[in-house]
Amino acid sequence: MYVNKLVSTRPTFTIIGLLLGLATGIYGMVTVVKKFTGAGEE
Repeated sequence: MYVNKLVSTRPTFTIIGLLLGLATGIYGMVTVVKKFTGAGEE
């Protein structure tokens, strides 16, 4: 990746990007599931 070559770190930013993407995806999935199942409504 460009940032890794620029800062001369091996896969650091790639791994950080991967983890952030996974966390965002899981958060979005949980939000949609709660919306469709009605969980969290009182």
